[in-house]
Parts: sequence; structure tokens; C-alpha cells
Amino acid sequence: MKSFRLLAFLALAVLASAHRRKGPNRINRPGAAGADATPVTQDPAPANPPVTGEGTTGGVDVNLIPDFGVTAGVNPDGTGNCQGVNNILIPCSCPPPRDLFVNDLIQNVQAGHAINNTAVAGLTFPNGADKGSVLARLNTATVTLQNLFGAGVGCPQAATTFGAQAAAAQALPN
Repeated sequence: MKSFRLLAFLALAVLASAHRRKGPNRINRPGAAGADATPVTQDPAPANPPVTGEGTTGGVDVNLIPDFGVTAGVNPDGTGNCQGVNNILIPCSCPPPRDLFVNDLIQNVQAGHAINNTAVAGLTFPNGADKGSVLARLNTATVTLQNLFGAGVGCPQAATTFGAQAAAAQALPN
């Protein structure tokens, strides 16, 4: 069982590395099979500006992106699991690096759906302080987190305090 967890952890690290390399302007040739397909460049699209932690980037006010509230790699158990919210075991690589998460969230909002799971549509990131806006932002953040590397391949919500933040947002006025 330990070797399986180690293998799963390594696979997540490899997927994260591959995801960072693929870039927004690279696609596989139509009809090409497998990961060996030679990427080709699409017509140049405006790249996301670097995330600075201030202001609006790609239509998203990065100051409103919720904090994870959890640090990756806390209390490893030797099998690839670490401590998440309420002592729930999470992959030690979760939550992901902030810049990877923020850039994926911006791409998801710009697309209106999860780019790595197109079945999840309607993602928005409103700027309001009302309950609906805060909950919409937390939903988009959670979907981004859970689909970082593919459909359902990411980090669990327990790798963050997003659930607690959503519970607190329920008390906000409409």
C-alpha cells in the first residue's frame, strides 16, 4: 500500500510539472496520439500577465482569491499523506503552489468553465462583498483546486479552509 501511495504522489508531481510546461498557446496536433505528440503553436493569444498579488489580472481581482489557510507538507505520515483541515489526511503536495493555482483560476474564469474539466461550467469571480459573490468566488476556487491537472485530478477541499470560509459566508447579507 505504501508503494501505491508513493506512486500516486509521484504521479501528481509529474502531472504538476507537465501542466506547468504546457502553456496556454500550445496544443497537440489533431489526430496525433499520446503524450509524444509534437505540440504546435496556435495563433498567438494574449498571455496572462504575471500575478503580482495586487490589482486585477485577467479580469480577476487577485486580492479576492481566497487564501488556502493550510500549508503543504505539514505532519507527513511517511506514506505521502500530510495533515489538512480538521486533521484530515491530504496529499503532501497539497495545496499547490499559489502561483499555479492563481494562474489556473484566472484561466478558468476567462473561459467560464474549468479548463481541465469542461463539464464544470458557469465559473465566475464577482467582485462583490455580498454572500452570493463570496460563495461564487469560493466555488470557483474549489473547482480550480479539484481540477488542477485534469478532470477531478487536483487537491481536495480539505487541503484548504475554503469550506469554513463558505460556512462563514452564509452569514453575510444577500
